[in-house]
Amino acid sequence: MGFLIIAAGIFCLDYFIKRKVEADKLLNVTEERLGGRVLIRRTNNPGIAFGLLKKDRKKVTYIQLTGLLLAGIGYLWLLFQKGYTIAKIGASFILGGGLSNWHDRQRQGYVTDYVSFKCPWKKFENIVFNLSDLFIFLGCIVTVVSQTFHKK
Repeated sequence: MGFLIIAAGIFCLDYFIKRKVEADKLLNVTEERLGGRVLIRRTNNPGIAFGLLKKDRKKVTYIQLTGLLLAGIGYLWLLFQKGYTIAKIGASFILGGGLSNWHDRQRQGYVTDYVSFKCPWKKFENIVFNLSDLFIFLGCIVTVVSQTFHKK
């Protein structure tokens, strides 16, 4: 039950941040935070990661639904296994983030992104994320690392 609360918490936290950003921030206007290291910039991403396939909504929907289904099946399988606590946490991150982005896309046809990081590489600085994206990324790392070190 605790792992489902993690996934639900990520979904809710990102949902409320996205609604706040949509209400308070103008599209593509950048605000610097934390001494300029964090950039708050609301963007609408109709594509998948990095805006790929933004002109092909059918493919985007198919890819996101397939990924979410596979993550959900893996998540359910993991929940019924003994142990694997770290992998379950990672999978909760992935599922919570994936569901939040899916909800966005179903509700409005795009995913709201709102944060990027100041760095010397302009291409990286131009990538805008949301909290769900960061949890999906972190969840993948946590899950893979946990499986690498899991003892049978």
